[in-house]
Amino acid sequence: MAVELTDYLMDLLDQPESLRQAAAGFDPGLLLPLQARLAGGEFERLILTGMGASLYAAYPAWLALVQAGLPAYWLDGGELLHSASRLATRRSLLWIVSNSGRSIEVAQLLDRLGGESAPAILAVTRDPASPVGQRADCVLPLNTADDRTPLAQCSYTASLAVCQLVARQLAGGDLAGGRADLLATAEGMQAYLAGWENRLAGMAGLLGQVERLGIIGRGASYATALEGALIFKEGAKLSVEGQTSGQFWHGPVELVDERYTLLALGGPAETQAEQAALAQRAAGLGARVLWLGEAALSGGLPWVELPAWRGIGLPQAEIVPLQLLTFLVGQQTGFQPGEFRYLTHSLSTKI
Repeated sequence: MAVELTDYLMDLLDQPESLRQAAAGFDPGLLLPLQARLAGGEFERLILTGMGASLYAAYPAWLALVQAGLPAYWLDGGELLHSASRLATRRSLLWIVSNSGRSIEVAQLLDRLGGESAPAILAVTRDPASPVGQRADCVLPLNTADDRTPLAQCSYTASLAVCQLVARQLAGGDLAGGRADLLATAEGMQAYLAGWENRLAGMAGLLGQVERLGIIGRGASYATALEGALIFKEGAKLSVEGQTSGQFWHGPVELVDERYTLLALGGPAETQAEQAALAQRAAGLGARVLWLGEAALSGGLPWVELPAWRGIGLPQAEIVPLQLLTFLVGQQTGFQPGEFRYLTHSLSTKI
């Protein structure tokens, strides 16, 4: 399958190296002062926030924090600004994820939260010199090069990694093991993408014509469902909903017919059996269901293989086939992923 190597595809292929740079470049020493303040009981809550892909990249980290028993919130930056800013008090740690460090909502949030009652600020960003970076008590850089397109695929992969390592350090987990997981996953992604043209051809045969599309996932894979839906909308200009698997059965299942395509993420081992049963049930209702997991299901659903991954590397591995599928759907809709009509790399003004 001969395909022109676009900026979108080049960013996609660069992701293994971005993941390596993010994992290898993570400096736990930068976080030690905030870690000590958290351990000392100074913070009554942690608030993870951002916009778009940056918010989604923080979701697996939020899960890790709450599973460790820490009082953490995960909130859209715009909603935190306009409706929930009173959560961010002097005894809060406000963790902002912003690739550019210039998103308008988080910049306005920082302006609102100034003064003696301002929370401590932890920033994960590609640009420590950005307004968010300059205001933060602690800045953890992504350590990646600029993305070629506003889809920011490399930055998303790196943001996932840095946020997961921060969460592991704050929760007192095995930081070296987490870093090793990510580096092993980067190797799996590299091997997977070595045959990217053949993978595109194989996926095209499984996918068929897409009219309506949904993505479902559980746990850390919910972040993948959200980010996957976003890149289909940004890249292929197709309206796609990413949601938890449970929510799909509380109404959206009514969309299912032979024109509906459902991408089911296998996800964490502890919920995989239920996920597989629900995916097969959706297929029985008439949906075209593609299973994205480590192995094919015995029920015979079309299988989209994932890159090899380890431990906390699952969401990094999962997003790669969704990015390839976005390229294929873009060929159907007539849009080149990475070419935006209205947006830029950073939404620094209100539209």
